[in-house]
Amino acid sequence: MKVVILPLIGVCLLSTRLAFSQSPATIPLDVAVADSLDQLPLKSLLPAINYWGPDRGIMPKDKGIIYGSCVQRLGFSSGGFGQYVRLYNLTSGKAMRLEVKPAFKSAKQNLFCVALPPGRYALHLYEYTESKWYGGEMQVENIRKTDSTAVRAVNTAATRYVFTIVPGELHYLGTWHLDKAGQPYFSDDKITTDEHLRRTYKKLDLDKAQLVVPR
Repeated sequence: MKVVILPLIGVCLLSTRLAFSQSPATIPLDVAVADSLDQLPLKSLLPAINYWGPDRGIMPKDKGIIYGSCVQRLGFSSGGFGQYVRLYNLTSGKAMRLEVKPAFKSAKQNLFCVALPPGRYALHLYEYTESKWYGGEMQVENIRKTDSTAVRAVNTAATRYVFTIVPGELHYLGTWHLDKAGQPYFSDDKITTDEHLRRTYKKLDLDKAQLVVPR
């Protein structure tokens, strides 16, 4: 799905161009890899999750803290637009957006650290905007497993990458490689990530983080 963002005298006009024939209120259903997330309404204005502030030292009792990094699709051509991964809590049935590339930053790889309600999560969509001379063009891409056994399955856990969050705990979610279309993968780079994160998040005990790289 492509969304063209056109700036006009201080007003942002959205012109949506759909690459499929189904209703624009839903995500296209790919019969080969169909699962329950394909039937969810596509609400583009879902608010992003707030970052966990580096000055906050007390772990929340009702949420878990997650951290990791994301290798984004565009680099410099992403311009001043943010990039997001839409998460779906399979336990509560609620969706949320995780900012994996802050606005006004063009670094290829970016860290994230947020607090999430507990539950089992599936990675649903990758949303990014490519800077154009007329404004920007937003892309919405399904995040799916690519192995042959998952492609033939209809179970969400078999077709999507999932992880589980426990309240009151710190979780390391690995490096999310989303730089190649249709080829997501997730690596364990905790030592390197911790070195970078310790410079800012001095109150988090990163050595006690649970390893929950999406699988």
